Amino acid sequence: MVVEERITPQTFEEVLEGSVVYRPCFVLLTKTDLCPTPSLPIPFKVIDAGKDPGELKREIFQSLGLIRVYTKKPNEEPSDKPLVLPKGSTPVDVARAIHKELEREMRAVRVWGSTRFPGQWVPRDYPLQDGDVVELHT
Repeated sequence: MVVEERITPQTFEEVLEGSVVYRPCFVLLTKTDLCPTPSLPIPFKVIDAGKDPGELKREIFQSLGLIRVYTKKPNEEPSDKPLVLPKGSTPVDVARAIHKELEREMRAVRVWGSTRFPGQWVPRDYPLQDGDVVELHT
């Protein structure tokens, strides 16, 4: 184990026991032209959000390990509002996020986006990608 910062014995013990979970986070700085970048004490990535605000959104989701999944009902258009789930989520996680009964009753799944064919039937444990559209069948 390599510890790259000063920590207390209590912090070390908490990490080993698993009683503390460190979540990914980010710091958003504006006016960075006023702050010389070499003086920042943490790893950083410069994104010029003035050109493409969508790039900033993608970077935030990627750095936090999240994906956006859109749901749809059969023969209807996908929802405009995504479910935000951890990266690596499956259709089972989508069903659980909607309702625990749906998780138990789900029989089949179709996915648009990361599949080889649009609307492809996939297994319940299929790893979803950011932007996928999921149709759950009971």
